Amino acid sequence: CLKRLMTFQSIMAVGKTYTVHFTGSNPQTLRLLMPDAEEGEKVLVRIYYQTKSRLQVFLGGEDFMEDLNFRDGKRKEQLVRDDKWASNDAAGGWTDEQASLDCASGCKVGDECRATSECSRRGDVHGANWYNKKEQMIEVVVSKHSTTQFVEIQTFPSVQVSVGLSVSVDEFYNIKNSFISNIANVLGINTANIAIVDVVAGNARRRQLLSDGTQDTTQGHDAGRRLLGDSVRVDFEVTPNAQLDIVDASDREDTGFMNVTVERSVNRFEACSVTWATSDGNGSATAEAGVDYTHATGTVHFAKNQMTAYLVIEVFSSAGYATLDKTLFVLLGTATNATSQDASALIT
Repeated sequence: CLKRLMTFQSIMAVGKTYTVHFTGSNPQTLRLLMPDAEEGEKVLVRIYYQTKSRLQVFLGGEDFMEDLNFRDGKRKEQLVRDDKWASNDAAGGWTDEQASLDCASGCKVGDECRATSECSRRGDVHGANWYNKKEQMIEVVVSKHSTTQFVEIQTFPSVQVSVGLSVSVDEFYNIKNSFISNIANVLGINTANIAIVDVVAGNARRRQLLSDGTQDTTQGHDAGRRLLGDSVRVDFEVTPNAQLDIVDASDREDTGFMNVTVERSVNRFEACSVTWATSDGNGSATAEAGVDYTHATGTVHFAKNQMTAYLVIEVFSSAGYATLDKTLFVLLGTATNATSQDASALIT
């Protein structure tokens, strides 16, 4: 696998908005830095993405800065429809909150500056971001930061799908759960991995009808055209499960216990778990259960947004001096709402 690492440096005026277009494919991971900025200096960077993607912003590659229009991985627009989030416009719907530099309150809804209390998070702080679906642009604020708190934009590996349905917008939301359930059954995945992105009203279906009400099979201009029903375009995305990796570890045997780390990546929004078990190592320096360590099994649980978990194994101290380090394995087993990529850790 080849990685192409590129760095571009530029001189910018602070307090301005800059738009970036790439001549080729957008990078899967992109970092934005202002290492020499003074306190209060910031810019708004708009980056165009050629393909519709779910993008995630992190500070330092670890601290997640969720899109202003999302809550725990769910779009607020859809949460409003499900009566799980308060509306922010007069029509009872959702108008996008925006990352911006021109509202002292830090709360910009549509083109309007509002009181700070009307937004759940400020849109003018380092890393604040939102995705403009219409223009396919992510907009993110970059300001003074420490060397480890750079802005990192990662492309979330989701599949974007659009389908047309012969129902109205309101009718679709009456059957939304069934729609998601059916798609999940066809794909053999959890319903939590399917998210509605947008529901757009389309043109009503019209058919040529004869005077007796039968459908016209010709293209005669005398036949009437009657409105038969509404239609919508439903955009949804299919997201992957969380990915779990167990990390190799080493320690002195006289510590008595060892912590082994399991790391989570890709999808952070749903709870997940994985079983584990110890196993003797191999070769002349293998550790033996009951002699060098206690055989153990268990389950590691991750709450939503939890990225790291630990399991503990007991090790015994041997009398005398050993010339070789002894090894054992901790193996990941059955995962729920997740997949295991690196499922074996070497413990020394």
